[in-house]
Amino acid sequence: MPQIGWSEILVIILVAILVIGPKDLPVVIRKFIQIKNGIKNYVNSFQKGIDDIVQEQEKDIKKIVNIDLEEENNQKGIDDIVQEQEKDIRKIVNIDLEEENKKKKDKS
Repeated sequence: MPQIGWSEILVIILVAILVIGPKDLPVVIRKFIQIKNGIKNYVNSFQKGIDDIVQEQEKDIKKIVNIDLEEENNQKGIDDIVQEQEKDIRKIVNIDLEEENKKKKDKS
């Protein structure tokens, strides 16, 4: 951004007084400030709107990520249950096999 020194500001004020006149200069300055504030408010509201949209998108993404994590956790939970059931079945089968082997040994 260009830097304006005191000498440049003094030249701008002198030109403004000559062009606009000392009587109308305060009115023009007030109007300029009102326009500047209006533009600033418009830009701020636009930026706030963009920020709101970004926050909504972030929330949606977080929901999607959480759903994916929940599904993954559910799948892990299902896998754990299946593995536990498999272990239980193997234990039962092993016990049955051990009993049959004992019976065969007793008969022999």
